[in-house]
Amino acid sequence: MEWKEAVEKSEKAAKLISSGFNVAHSGNNYPLPGVGVGITRKTGESKLVFHLAYGAQRSTVEDIIATLDKKTPAEVRVVGVAHTLPFSADTRNADLKSNYTERLRPLNIGCFISRQDSFNGGTLGCFVRKRDDSSDFFILSCAHVLTNLGEGQTGDVIVQPARNDLAKTPEDNIAILSEFTPLIPKGKLGTKQLTVTSKANNKTPLDAAIAKLTCEKTLQNQGMLDELSFRNYYKREDLTRIFFESEEEVQVFKIGSNTQKTSGFIKEIKYALPSLMYVDDKLQNSLCCRYEDVIVIETQPSEATFSEHGDSGSIIYDKAGIAIGLLIGGSSDQTLTYALPIETVLNRLDIELI
Repeated sequence: MEWKEAVEKSEKAAKLISSGFNVAHSGNNYPLPGVGVGITRKTGESKLVFHLAYGAQRSTVEDIIATLDKKTPAEVRVVGVAHTLPFSADTRNADLKSNYTERLRPLNIGCFISRQDSFNGGTLGCFVRKRDDSSDFFILSCAHVLTNLGEGQTGDVIVQPARNDLAKTPEDNIAILSEFTPLIPKGKLGTKQLTVTSKANNKTPLDAAIAKLTCEKTLQNQGMLDELSFRNYYKREDLTRIFFESEEEVQVFKIGSNTQKTSGFIKEIKYALPSLMYVDDKLQNSLCCRYEDVIVIETQPSEATFSEHGDSGSIIYDKAGIAIGLLIGGSSDQTLTYALPIETVLNRLDIELI
């Protein structure tokens, strides 16, 4: 099956999943299975790849595949629930493996950051600036890292190391929250479970946020911008072409505050992720977001995992250092990582890499 045909069938399958599971699993349809386009490298044949949260979803997915075409190449696997990957910023939590959780000056890509009053922390993905103003530097991370499900406000203090039980001095204040798209629509905070659809326009959720750097010490070593920044990125059409034309797996990397530098490979693209689960830092609210153009990364066989809690906000990049995506979550079996295309993030926030 040619990849363009596979993309069309994947989009149709995503719609059938939405309608089919509402009927077959009424009242118990969260989280829904996801579907994207993969490739069998030995034959070069494209295929549909379905990821199930539970084994009980298999029969409905098999019916959907039959509806498309019984001859459609398809892979079905159970990977568990798709969820975000923040980490408790409480110092009593000793599970983080990385020294990136300590105070780092100058700031490094991959260090542990959070909103000052939040229990959840994540990763400083990279440094950026606004396209129409190069005078200020910003940090880029996930909205669920810097705003706690989008309930934050511009001007909120961002700290490194994460949270105020570590950040007790003004020197730990590194940035102020500048721009984000709320994950929870205004007035909906307090809803126990909410479903939000993400589409390509400026009024819908985007799990990304920027904060303006305020600490001069973070910029003392300008050389860090040459050594650790991403000066280029893949457009979606270029990444699609490389993914399908490559004879080998497309290897990627990330630097996260928990697992630091790890490697994996792109498993699927054009992935419809209908149920990415979010929970706020006080475990009082849950949110289910739908994303329609996600990159799926699978853990390298030699690695224990590509990402874990605390790695949300990391930038996914290739061996040439070209940015690919923003890490927003992973599967509960720890085999898969989900990322938004970096082009989408940059365009929506009107920012550029530095």
